[in-house]
Parts: sequence; C-alpha cells; structure tokens
Amino acid sequence: MRLRMELFTSDIEKTVQFYKDIIGLTLVRTSQTYAELVYETVEIGIGLLEALPDRHPLKAQKGERLGLGVEIVIEVPDIEKKYKEVVESGYPIDEVLSQQEWGSTDFRLLDPNGYYIRITEA
Repeated sequence: MRLRMELFTSDIEKTVQFYKDIIGLTLVRTSQTYAELVYETVEIGIGLLEALPDRHPLKAQKGERLGLGVEIVIEVPDIEKKYKEVVESGYPIDEVLSQQEWGSTDFRLLDPNGYYIRITEA
C-alpha cells in the first residue's frame, strides 16, 4: 500500500515551485491542470482548483481556507539541515525548529495555498 496525496490550488506553478525548492521533491509530470512531484515513496499531485466540478467536496468556497483540518507531515533524515535550508531560502517559517513534548523535533510552514506542513525528523 502507498499513500499519494493531491492538493488543489489556483496557481500550479507557484505551488510546484514550493514543493520543488523548499520541500525538495522532483517534478515528474505537468500539464495545464495537474503536476506530479515525487521523492522516493512520497508522491504529491498538484491539481488546478478551478478544474474541479462546483459540487466537488474538496472545492473551497469563497473565503474558505484550503486544507483546513489537515496537517501534512514530512519526515526528513536530517531536520537541522532541512531547517537551515528553508531559513536560508527566505521562505517564511510558521513555527521555528523546536523539540516537542512527545520527543520529536520539527518546524512548521504554510505552503503558498495555506496547507499546513510539519517537517520532522525521521
């Protein structure tokens, strides 16, 4: 079994750039309405929000935040290295690198669409 995630956006190019440059995924396929990025067993699809039918349950309504109720957790082998890369990129950090009460070390970001990302040690 594998888990593949699809996120929807009004700006595929900006979203792909984030997942390539900040997260470190590789773009493997793209079209006007969809892009696919991968890294080892991680696969994220980026779909065009406007291409969803109006009644689609994932289509955010006007003023509604994308990804509400979802936390995307990405595990990396070297959390300090990844944190340094993100800081040096100038991308805004939502919560700085810190050790959590449950023992893991992580930091948090919002992708360009508002999806909540937690980057943690593997």
